[in-house]
Amino acid sequence: MLNRKECIMSVYKKFLFLFLAAFAMSFSACLVSHEAVQANNAAPQLVLVEHHLDAKDSGDIYQVITDAGFGYETPDDERWGNHPGVRHIDRVFDQTLNKNVFALNIHYDDKVKDTWVNSGVRGGPVNDLQNSQQVDRQRNELKTDNTSPAWGKARRGSEATYRWKFKLPAGFVASAQFTHIHQLKAVGGDDSSPIITLSVRKRTGFTQQEMQLVYRYASDSAVDHNRYLVEKILLEDFLDEWVSVEEKVFFDDENPAYEFTAIRVSDGKTLMHYKYDKDSWTEDVPFRTFRRGNNFVRPKWGIYRQLLRNDNGNWVEVSGPLRDETVLFADIGIETLTAR
Repeated sequence: MLNRKECIMSVYKKFLFLFLAAFAMSFSACLVSHEAVQANNAAPQLVLVEHHLDAKDSGDIYQVITDAGFGYETPDDERWGNHPGVRHIDRVFDQTLNKNVFALNIHYDDKVKDTWVNSGVRGGPVNDLQNSQQVDRQRNELKTDNTSPAWGKARRGSEATYRWKFKLPAGFVASAQFTHIHQLKAVGGDDSSPIITLSVRKRTGFTQQEMQLVYRYASDSAVDHNRYLVEKILLEDFLDEWVSVEEKVFFDDENPAYEFTAIRVSDGKTLMHYKYDKDSWTEDVPFRTFRRGNNFVRPKWGIYRQLLRNDNGNWVEVSGPLRDETVLFADIGIETLTAR
């Protein structure tokens, strides 16, 4: 039998054991709770999201585009009164790539001009090149837009890589105003003009056409020198050749990043390369991949060319002569870094 002292020590030891056990459980729960709070407050993990647009082997070509989460804008719409019943995006088999590719067609002759009417003024005069600024251009493009999933709309502070292949036909003729093959176009705020374009142009005073990579600081025409030619090359190296493009962008108005590379598929030659470097940027305006007030930036690929120019208040056709054109596109891809 335990004496009084031993009994007290036994009770004390049991009490101490129970106290320490309870403390240990409480401390462990506290650690778990603290770790959970830290996890909730930690920066979100970024994951790579990839989306591709391929012409595929079957199915309605327009449905193929929308099923992949992309969009298009063509002069097919009968409300425009230009070329009703004609589909301006087609699927063709390419021997070089050994696959089906997208063929984007635009027409320009005495009978048909695939003019494009801005959605805000549709219903007005159509196919009247001499009297309507509404139809001063042609557009046939693959794109993302307001209806696209989040991966197709680059927000401020996001990072994206765009990849695609394209082929211009031999004898390609650009508008004396502009012919865009690719655009990074903002939506919201200052969004009238694209931020970046890959364009074919014949510069004033030059006889040869160029492929140009152009940066646009702002849409406001009152801003002096708001268009900047950051890279150029004679067009001959592009004609009748597949060219593979990679465009890497960090979208920001203060600390942007941008890199563009175009490589000829047949021999691996780098035709164009430009990488923005803050220290070597000497222009009188900042380089921005996202303008203040923009909601998002979206990519566009295709044929977008101007038909008319303003000559002292009169709209006259640009010199060219322009012609029907078909530009091929393949392997369009968008990679984005997205928070998990």
